Amino acid sequence: MVGEAGWITASELQRYVSARTVGTWVSSGKLVLLRPGVYAVPSAAQAWRVRLAAALARGDGVAGHVTALALWGLIEHPAGPVHVTVDLTKSARGSRGVPVHRSAGIDA
Repeated sequence: MVGEAGWITASELQRYVSARTVGTWVSSGKLVLLRPGVYAVPSAAQAWRVRLAAALARGDGVAGHVTALALWGLIEHPAGPVHVTVDLTKSARGSRGVPVHRSAGIDA
C-alpha cells in the first residue's frame, strides 16, 4: 500500500483501511507519522531523503537549514530531523522528525 516512495498520505491510505486501523498501526510501530497526514513504513522513515520528499510533497515548502545544505551535497545530513521552511502564511505544524520553520519570501 505504501508504495515505492516509502510514504503515503492519510487520504490515500484510508482508501484501503480505516482511520482507526491507521492509528493502530502507528501505535504498534508498523507506521510512522512523518508530518500531519503523512505516514511511512519505519525502514523508509529512517532515510532523510524520504522524510524530506514526504514533507515537501504538497509543494508549499522548501528544504531548510542543514537539510538544504545536505540536499545540495555540501555536507552529510546529520542524524536527526529534516528541516523544512514554509512561508509565514503557512502552518508551522510539523512532527518530531520534520520540524517546520516559517520565513518570509521563500517563494521569491
